[in-house]
Amino acid sequence: MHNLFLPSLKNVNASILHKRSNTFGLDCEWRAFPTHSKVSLLQLCDLSTIFLFHICHMETFPVVLKSILENKNVIKFGCNIRGDGTKLLKDYAIQSQNLAELSDLCIQVKKDISTSTSSTKKIALHRMVEVLVSKIQVN
Repeated sequence: MHNLFLPSLKNVNASILHKRSNTFGLDCEWRAFPTHSKVSLLQLCDLSTIFLFHICHMETFPVVLKSILENKNVIKFGCNIRGDGTKLLKDYAIQSQNLAELSDLCIQVKKDISTSTSSTKKIALHRMVEVLVSKIQVN
């Protein structure tokens, strides 16, 4: 697994243009307290590379990254990913397509998952890891 820290636009296009993956993990970070800020860090990964895009240090949102996020043929998965999609829309007018919620997938894999949350809440990532790791060990 390779980690790529991409603080500027000139690094972005060259780094991800060669990727032909149709699935990526996605996570966005921003400061929520004391005041909300725009998405400052976007994390994207495939089977071989973790990309860390410091959007807050870039003059504009990277076009090649926007094309991946808006591509309906590319699956982007993550925890509370719809919240990330909403934030990207609000902050950068990115129309993220084909977002897959990991907690929904976890429930499909292990239907008897027990949580203390209501059906409208998502499962915490640490709980998903516990459930899926135990599923792998059992099988």
